[in-house]
Amino acid sequence: MSFLPSKYAPEGISMKDSSRTITIDRRPSQGQISKPTPVSPINTDTDIEMVSIDEDEEERTISQVLTEIRGTKVDSDEMEIDVFETAPPFTTVGITSSNLSYLIVDTNFMLAHLSVINKLMELAADYQLRIIIPVAVMRELDGLKSSSRVLESTGGKSIGSLARWANNWIYSVLAKNNLYVRGQKQRQKLNSIHLNNDDSILDCCLYFHENNPTSIIVLLSNDKNLCAKALSNSVLTISYQNELTPELIASTILQESIQRFGENTDISSGASTNLRVPLSAMNSVIHSNKNNATLSIDIPETIANEVLILLKSVIKHCLEKEYGNELDLVRGLDMDSIETIHDCTMTMIRFWIPVFSGYFKRSNVLPFERQDNSKHNSYNNKVPTHTNTPNSKHEAIEFIEFWNDILTILYSQIMTEKQNEDLLLLHNRWQNLIS
Repeated sequence: MSFLPSKYAPEGISMKDSSRTITIDRRPSQGQISKPTPVSPINTDTDIEMVSIDEDEEERTISQVLTEIRGTKVDSDEMEIDVFETAPPFTTVGITSSNLSYLIVDTNFMLAHLSVINKLMELAADYQLRIIIPVAVMRELDGLKSSSRVLESTGGKSIGSLARWANNWIYSVLAKNNLYVRGQKQRQKLNSIHLNNDDSILDCCLYFHENNPTSIIVLLSNDKNLCAKALSNSVLTISYQNELTPELIASTILQESIQRFGENTDISSGASTNLRVPLSAMNSVIHSNKNNATLSIDIPETIANEVLILLKSVIKHCLEKEYGNELDLVRGLDMDSIETIHDCTMTMIRFWIPVFSGYFKRSNVLPFERQDNSKHNSYNNKVPTHTNTPNSKHEAIEFIEFWNDILTILYSQIMTEKQNEDLLLLHNRWQNLIS
């Protein structure tokens, strides 16, 4: 097994390498994360086997096969990658860019350690990870589907079988719009000329490195030469070793991010107001009675607080679009006095005709109920609804769906594409908290 530069490798580590690599301590220590249980394959129409190849010779064979097909300039737009192009961009709600890490996966890692990639996908929410599959990797996997080279440590499976399983896994997660795995889009590259696959994968790393300056970018690869290129361009690398677990990989990357950028788990709506939510909130427990009707006390409050933050932010954007940045001069408006969801709704009612009615022209959902069931636009006939923190699971479901509809209507017309993506992920998170 070849090692990346590390202070625990036989050849040691230079001062230059020590400043830009992630070093994972392979020595056993008390409390070290144990090896994970075997990963179950995801449900697809085609069976996907989650093998993991730990033999040096087998990994060398895979690297050898890839070396044979690399070196030719093949980075063109000929391959159909519709799933890549139609999949929505990443969402980053729940974390700021300073703690978000991108994992760029090389072909050899996909072939030899698909189970590790699958587990990292499952850990992505807790460890703030996003997994990127480069276009070049898809092309290589497609080209390897017919390979008959047999790997003994897999029970006689061929490289072609591994490539087909990896391909099926990728298309399965992308087709389902998985929140944590994306394919590199054709426009997500720095170099527009045709590159060989090695350089194309490196270019993918550099694109995300340049466009996400406060994020950790990590190349997962067993290709020593490609890793060397990545390291020389300040991209961190991890090669598989028997002692590595997905949990150890994920936690090490997160700690590296915290060490570089500081620990920051704010939820940002894109405005100046942020809401702090700890990582442990993703693991909140719903305590239920036999009718599954009672939620633990912190979950409804967490959801309601997040709705409040988003509402206040989008209301401010709508008002600024109408009145400009001098909201302090607008009669009857005091943004600092908006402290509850009820306050948010009353602000929308107060400025309904000049500002907010236009956003809801084609909507059957309104942020209030009309007392007389008429379409009359008087101030007095509008009554705020769903403004209290829910007390039961049923109320929480109604609360989430109501405010998600209201926020979606406003966000789609006033907020950026990224902020709309953030809202989608946060809605999914709310649903998971009460499910």
